[in-house]
Amino acid sequence: MKYVILEYGVAEGTSNPTGEVVDSAIEIKSSKHMTKINKVLERYLDTPVEIISLPYKHAERWLAANWQDVFVLSASVGDFMNSGFLRQYKDKFYMWCSSGNEGAKGVGGLSKKGYFQSIGAVKSNMRLADYSSWEADYVDYVGIADEWYEGSQLRGTSFACPQHGAEVMDMQVDFFMREGRRMTVKEILVNLKHYAIDLGIKGKDSQHGYGYFGYKGEYLMENNISDWAVDAQKWVMENGFSDGTRPKDTVTREELWTIMHRMFMSGK
Repeated sequence: MKYVILEYGVAEGTSNPTGEVVDSAIEIKSSKHMTKINKVLERYLDTPVEIISLPYKHAERWLAANWQDVFVLSASVGDFMNSGFLRQYKDKFYMWCSSGNEGAKGVGGLSKKGYFQSIGAVKSNMRLADYSSWEADYVDYVGIADEWYEGSQLRGTSFACPQHGAEVMDMQVDFFMREGRRMTVKEILVNLKHYAIDLGIKGKDSQHGYGYFGYKGEYLMENNISDWAVDAQKWVMENGFSDGTRPKDTVTREELWTIMHRMFMSGK
């Protein structure tokens, strides 16, 4: 279960799968930035997973050999990376990037690629951070960037990304432990959109996207299946009568008709 972060440098306390030595000025600066990201991630991540700092110049070759073990991937290298090779993984694992730190001037280039979810930043009071880049159609979600490190407050959408990523990773790992498989990217996107807390203008907006996703909040509360219903949930999913989601929701007449029809047609 690998949580991969693409960067120039390698953070302290993370795996370095390529064994690359950090030596250039930009890599040293990046490794310090990554160490701060890792500290934020450690605070929010509840599940024991392997956090990997993957130097971007080795990413294409490493992912070709190891992508099956990757659960999520965060791109923290800004617009400097030739990210085209990542397009082939858009349906393999969930990928996101920071929207940027230019406010109303617009989002960074990675946010416009189409295979990353673009993450802006809000404070703990859920108000948009003044630096969080936004642009019509190019912000998908926001994460909380309100942490302190060694006496200084961390500013930047790069520090909203690990909070968002930790929530998604926790959801992915819990699902894997329960179902014996990882969530598909499509399933992740459906759940993010459904359970996000809408902020700003109703619906997806230019500054907040679909809003803030908190796995430990709305998702778990609505998907906390009662013990007595676990076997039944598994049965309806295995037999194709229901997708097993929204266990606390009421059933519409349309849904009941569909379930009854599926049962009749299956002969069970």
